[in-house]
Amino acid sequence: MPSFTEFGLSEETLQGLEENKYVEPKPIQAATIPVAMEGKDILGAAETGSGKTLAFVIPVLERLAEMKWSSMYGIAVIIITPTRELAVQIYEVFKKVGKYHHFSVGTIIGGQGRMYERPRISSCNIVICTPGRLLDHMDSNPDFKTDNVQMLVLDEADQILDHGFKEAVDSIIANLPDERQTLLFSATQTRKVKDLARLSLKEPVDINMRQPNNVDPSQTISSSKKQKDGSVSTPQTLVQSYVVLQAEEKLRYLWSFVKARAGKKILVFVTTSKQAKFFDGILRQNKLTNVLSFHGKMSQPKRLQEYGKFERKTNTIMIATDVLARGMDFPDVEFVLQLDQPRDAKEYVHRAGRTARNGQKGTSVLCLLPSEEEAFISQLDKMGIRPHKIKVTPRDLMSLPFLPENILARDYELRVLAQKCFETYLKSLNLGRQKDILQIDLPAYAQSLGLQDTPKLRLNRSQRRDAKKGVTEEPLTITPKTFSTDKSTEDNEENDDDDMVLKPKVNKKTEVVAEKAGEGNESFISEGRKAKIVVRTAAAKRVLKKGIQANIRIKFDEEGNPEGVATVVESGVQPIGLNLEEARQRITMSAKERKEADKRRIRALRKEQMKKRKEMRRKEGQPGSKMDMEDMEDGGGDFGGVTLGGYEEEDEGGFEALEEAVEEVEHVSAERELKTKKRKRDEAEGLLMKKEKKNSSASKVSPLSAKKGPSRKEQSSSLINDEDFALQLLDAA
Repeated sequence: MPSFTEFGLSEETLQGLEENKYVEPKPIQAATIPVAMEGKDILGAAETGSGKTLAFVIPVLERLAEMKWSSMYGIAVIIITPTRELAVQIYEVFKKVGKYHHFSVGTIIGGQGRMYERPRISSCNIVICTPGRLLDHMDSNPDFKTDNVQMLVLDEADQILDHGFKEAVDSIIANLPDERQTLLFSATQTRKVKDLARLSLKEPVDINMRQPNNVDPSQTISSSKKQKDGSVSTPQTLVQSYVVLQAEEKLRYLWSFVKARAGKKILVFVTTSKQAKFFDGILRQNKLTNVLSFHGKMSQPKRLQEYGKFERKTNTIMIATDVLARGMDFPDVEFVLQLDQPRDAKEYVHRAGRTARNGQKGTSVLCLLPSEEEAFISQLDKMGIRPHKIKVTPRDLMSLPFLPENILARDYELRVLAQKCFETYLKSLNLGRQKDILQIDLPAYAQSLGLQDTPKLRLNRSQRRDAKKGVTEEPLTITPKTFSTDKSTEDNEENDDDDMVLKPKVNKKTEVVAEKAGEGNESFISEGRKAKIVVRTAAAKRVLKKGIQANIRIKFDEEGNPEGVATVVESGVQPIGLNLEEARQRITMSAKERKEADKRRIRALRKEQMKKRKEMRRKEGQPGSKMDMEDMEDGGGDFGGVTLGGYEEEDEGGFEALEEAVEEVEHVSAERELKTKKRKRDEAEGLLMKKEKKNSSASKVSPLSAKKGPSRKEQSSSLINDEDFALQLLDAA
């Protein structure tokens, strides 16, 4: 095997490789680096964990060093990856190997502020990005220029296309210069990848380092079977096995697996983000502090934090979704546990490839349901992969010290999370092929998660129709009638989404609960509709809109001609229901008019009450007072804060209350007059004292200052006038 020194690399690159203990190149590196340094396009394929990242990092650094590229020239290399985490990992490799070069490297990924990225992009020489964010900057950022791009690298091209970024990649390639070098790397050579290579590569050199798979008696992959086109390969140092479990046994198997391998670095794959969060919480409640979780719903800072922790530590348990299934290179991962079946055999290989990397040994364990075993193992067999079956023992199914039902009883958030975990896992099962969720004991599975009651599941229309007809030949499932996939952003690596890109068109009022009855499961459908409430205003508007005249009777003669129109009121019958004419007037009347009408009605009512009181006084020989007459004319009024009027005819104490109110008004007015007189007297006395002080100070003023003021005659006259005014105020007081 040649060494890196034989490739004619620069001193800066060799020094960076030596510091990071890269001594001998891997097969994919030895085959790719010389060809890439000649400026040729490359279509590379190699098994996962074979060192594809370094195979394009070294040519990129050497190409820029040869051209003596600087920051003033702008962007020279664009590297496109399917996930944010893979972009960050490539960035770290550039920092290590290119430590002694003077090139700037930046990442453009989702979860970061666009305004933060915009002014910094133009100064980067190497840009590592996801397709969605790169296309966004090309469309909206005037500072992002690709005129000088020399190299384009597509890493994990098959995953980029699987996530629906084909249109985005085509648009990106169309905006790049034609005279460029393109390196395309993929773990599989699918038809989509080959179509992309035909469009983006010019006379590429095909470098295929994939090895066929087989299994020897010690469960280690050997290379004795020819691999078919489109298949994938696994490292030869990887030991693969699988177990068959019921759904309700998975949580106990997870606990037993991590406890039996304490102190090891373990990566656990689940299907949905709700599962990752729930299992993380349950293990932490059982005193496992070295547990991490990773899923697509996490914010970008949290992703980087969890990613860094798992990369640095050696005795850690990471529960993750398929976001970490491809391209990620975590050091010293000894075990990979696939707690849920992957989507297909290729996804299985990518999950298992997180261990046994760089020639190290590793173990992958796959958990399958009884209904999944036959179909999925046959898929693996077609790919040349034959994992060994392990028999489950009671030691593998130990109970948790703190039972989930006890934890959920005191933790509301985990209880809600357990319900979401139940629902999203069954949805993920139903998306797979040849799966039937009602072969699962749903109440037992819910109870294994700590739920006392089985959560409800929704049916689509065809299943409700069959259930009503009593069709029981095929068991009911929750297969969605339609679903949509969002392909507009770079976050499509989050196929583990809780709603899992699933948008079923179902009636929310019809639900099914699968319960256990005897040995089988029965499905019960609850359906109901609430009657729509029609208010009188809406009914009146509807009648007016149709032009219907209510309470009208039309008579017709024998020939069918109308004789005349007569209302129901004219015929002596009292109309019933809503008076449309009044309703029309009420609707068209403004708020101000309604207020004035209410005032007139209240005034008329008070006037009528005063007339009744006056008649009662006349009968008793007590004529009404002047105030009563004024109230009668005005219809009642407010005097000194006491409201008069509004007494009922039958109220015997009404007259006494009226007299008390009059006395109170007179008392209040007398107090007001006394206060006014006292205030005027105080003002007059103050004015006199002020004038006296002014006269005494005027006699002491110097002749010089006296010239500036008024004359003595004017002062005396003003003083007399003020004294007269003050005396008048005192007399008035």
